[in-house]
Amino acid sequence: MTELEFFLLVLSASAILVGVVRRFAISQGVLDHPTERGSHDTPTPRGGGLGVVAVILTAFIFIALGARDVRIWTSIVACGAVALVGWQDDRRGLAVGTRLGVHLLAGLALGIFAVAPGMSFTLQLGVFAVWALWTVTSINFVNFMDGINGFVACQIAIFAMSLVFFGSAVSRASWYAAAVAAACIGFLPWNFPRARIFLGDVGSGALGFLVPFVALMTMREQSISAGRVFLPLFPLLGDAIVTLLRRWLRGEKVTQAHRSHLYQRVANGGAGHTKVTLLFAAASLVGAVLSHAGDLANGWTLPATFAVVLLVIGALIERRVKIDPASRMDSRE
Repeated sequence: MTELEFFLLVLSASAILVGVVRRFAISQGVLDHPTERGSHDTPTPRGGGLGVVAVILTAFIFIALGARDVRIWTSIVACGAVALVGWQDDRRGLAVGTRLGVHLLAGLALGIFAVAPGMSFTLQLGVFAVWALWTVTSINFVNFMDGINGFVACQIAIFAMSLVFFGSAVSRASWYAAAVAAACIGFLPWNFPRARIFLGDVGSGALGFLVPFVALMTMREQSISAGRVFLPLFPLLGDAIVTLLRRWLRGEKVTQAHRSHLYQRVANGGAGHTKVTLLFAAASLVGAVLSHAGDLANGWTLPATFAVVLLVIGALIERRVKIDPASRMDSRE
């Protein structure tokens, strides 16, 4: 099977399975009801990420069949665990402690995976801690940012496709990234521009775990810096980090649901889901192009410059776009 055939197979399977999950969610009453902090006005099925993740994990198992690295299999199991608690939360709700406990275990699994043979003990400990913490952070960042139609699926698809182009047809990391990108694209017709089902925690949490997993695979296989790998995700990460810092400085509870992310305020203030999703996607595409700029992208100068530019643009949007926090756009746009 060629990589293109694999990509199209995963995309098609994701699109079909999400439709099946949607019917199941409706029959079981797994619905996202409008709230003051939401960005939609009608009850909408959630948990569509169950179809996305099921296809991704099946594809991962297919890829990993020839591998004997137990850490890859552990990471696949960890992703499944994050998806499982997300699905339970979508269906009936789970205590924060339960979800965070599973997220921490998943982070530990990826932290172990990140440790390479030959490192000194001090370096091993540092690498383990950084990747474990980053994994837990990524799971929750992506979950927090899943608030308007197509937003997360577009961001992760562009990020994963950028990783695909770092590899080759025989690159194992490229195949893992292709599975993630294809499954996200297969989900988009169900969620963008009109939302007929949401990813839910099952999807956003698992995709948040997969971000560091496929990034780590690519960095290890292609010897690429973290700044270069994560450039396409800078728009998403920038909004998440700036909002988190603002809420913390204001003394607000950072784990409480809210609508204060820039993308939410602009979308709910009149720009709408579609325009905001496409705007952030365009910024991610610019990041993806820059990440493949060869020697120019090596080091941290280009990533740092891109981050500063995004912050300036974000500040200008906040100043010039009329944002009404009380308004809410219908998710069925």
